[in-house]
Amino acid sequence: MLLRLLVDAIKRGWRDANGSFNKLTIEKKILSVLNQKLGSEKNYSHYKNRMKILKARYQSYVDLFRHSSGFGWDPVTKKFTASNEVWNDYFKGHSNQSHLRDNSFEDYEDLNLIFGSNTATGKNAIGLSDSSAQPSETHDMNPLEEDQGATYHHQVHEDVSFSSLVTEISNQVFGILQQRWKQEAEEKQAEEKINCVWDAIKEIPDLEDDVRYDAMTKVHELGMKAGFAKMSITERFGWIKRHVYKS
Repeated sequence: MLLRLLVDAIKRGWRDANGSFNKLTIEKKILSVLNQKLGSEKNYSHYKNRMKILKARYQSYVDLFRHSSGFGWDPVTKKFTASNEVWNDYFKGHSNQSHLRDNSFEDYEDLNLIFGSNTATGKNAIGLSDSSAQPSETHDMNPLEEDQGATYHHQVHEDVSFSSLVTEISNQVFGILQQRWKQEAEEKQAEEKINCVWDAIKEIPDLEDDVRYDAMTKVHELGMKAGFAKMSITERFGWIKRHVYKS
């Protein structure tokens, strides 16, 4: 619940210019909603402790990408990807992290948005060590060499800026795709729930079969599939008493 609320807050632009949430925002716009939904009494200290745990979890994910550029992320399976060689090399120093290879991690994308949305990973990581290498010896340059050096450094700067721009755009596009995939999944789930009226009727206890059949017929006659599927079991029973038993 906390992750969902924080992600929503980021999309609403509630973070400060430095990328963090101030205490007032957390208390008034995050914890107040969380406590209302969960019936809890979490305060700012609880929030800070939970964020430490979440950040440590996120750090274990980030360590993969820092270890090797061979690691990637599959947004469909929600799993980290790499060749056997890359995984085996990682486990040499992280023998207790085998779950990172086998498990799926639904929270990674949310944690990445909260703690490190600008972190480059896998093939998106930018390495400057090769392109920015300088000669080991220093000497006086003639004017032509100085011009060539200035052009070289200008080109390196342009290359780095372009790479940063490409990475930023890639992250934005990936975020848009993630939102679309999530929306499609939610729409599919809602549609499946609407089409399972019979399952919703069978969840109601102590109904005779004839009543269930009549209720199924009445729901379709009245075009109530969507509304009926959204009701609680108690509300469905009340609806049947009103529309089936009455008739």
